[in-house]
Amino acid sequence: MRGLRCMASTAPSSTFDSTQVSRAVHARKQLLQRCPLQLFRLRGVTFDGRQEVVKQLKPGQPLQFLQEPSNPADPGAVHVTTLDGCSVGYVAQHLTPAFPLQACFGAVVSVGLAQGTDNWGVSAACSPPLHGLALDLLPASWPQADMQQVFGASGWQQLQQQALSRYQQRCAVTSVPASEVPLQVVPQWRFDHLKQQVQLAELIPLCQPLLQLQQLEAAASTNAEQRAAAVSVLQQVMMWEESECVKFCCTCSSGGRVWTSWVAAVATGSGRVACRCNR
Repeated sequence: MRGLRCMASTAPSSTFDSTQVSRAVHARKQLLQRCPLQLFRLRGVTFDGRQEVVKQLKPGQPLQFLQEPSNPADPGAVHVTTLDGCSVGYVAQHLTPAFPLQACFGAVVSVGLAQGTDNWGVSAACSPPLHGLALDLLPASWPQADMQQVFGASGWQQLQQQALSRYQQRCAVTSVPASEVPLQVVPQWRFDHLKQQVQLAELIPLCQPLLQLQQLEAAASTNAEQRAAAVSVLQQVMMWEESECVKFCCTCSSGGRVWTSWVAAVATGSGRVACRCNR
């Protein structure tokens, strides 16, 4: 398949190709320059103990913007948290249609007391259409669906080609082209708290270093060398401080165990559940 180099499924390696990492980081920086940031004054910061979190925030601190389809008050809600999962607030409801992805990343712009009150407020910026590296919360033991079995060999090949075409033969996160770094199409999962389901949200191409990083995190390795290698690559690609990368990795690794009693569901284009695996 042109533009796609299929890589064999192997044990996660802590050895990253420095040339591939460098190309991916360079492409990501160029992509960020082309994607305008949008400023958001977060709502709901005075509820559920969020004031204690907000007053500790620092300008430039990275944040997650997460779609929250299981929110009973607003299925279109976008929840904003720190990288270690502490709730900060929400994007204003009339602005949530600007968020097409289940998750993206931004940063704190300003924090301070609201005029005439004792309440802390926070403004944050992000580029809603820009993919960040979502480390899969599913543990390594999760019986993920065999995409080729679900869609058939030719159907799966067609879906991979469509994903590559949609992203113009480039990595969805870094925009590095397949001509420079090998790509592989991988599933992105959505977590539905109400239905207790893990659903296939999208297929995206990832470059080799990011795929390798995901595999290391999915394995939840306690190997110090592997952990250090993963944090280093994440730090370069996402341009976060090392401490923030460590928080993010630890949160994802521990959070993965939450889903072991859930149901994995892969839906076809018609919306029919084609595969269901109970644990």
